[in-house]
Amino acid sequence: MSVRVRDEAGQESSHESALVVNCTGPRAGFSETDIPLYRNLIERGLVRSDELDMGIDVATDFAVLDAEGEKSKLLFAIGPLMRGSLLETTAVPELRGQAHRVAEVLAADAAQKANRDFRMSVEDEHVVEYYI
Repeated sequence: MSVRVRDEAGQESSHESALVVNCTGPRAGFSETDIPLYRNLIERGLVRSDELDMGIDVATDFAVLDAEGEKSKLLFAIGPLMRGSLLETTAVPELRGQAHRVAEVLAADAAQKANRDFRMSVEDEHVVEYYI
């Protein structure tokens, strides 16, 4: 099997091989996705691709960044949606930590809106549970 490779400078080379393994995963270009949900979010400017165009660009608290680079108050991303930023982000400990951080952000936002510190109360509607 002959494989042609183009480097960053645009130079092509050809290599003969018995086996080729694509390690980039399916559809490396997030901005070119044909998944209707992601297409809609991109076209409406509610999300943007990360630097490598492998997933959704997020802030440090996992809030999605819109086309202008502003943090969303409603959209968060965790896991494989951030593979361009975090690359390996599919293991349970990583997902658990990301989900916990998003829960903290949401709880803090709810506390601020209610002008109340929910850490001192343990009412059922204020408990955030997650299982992975």
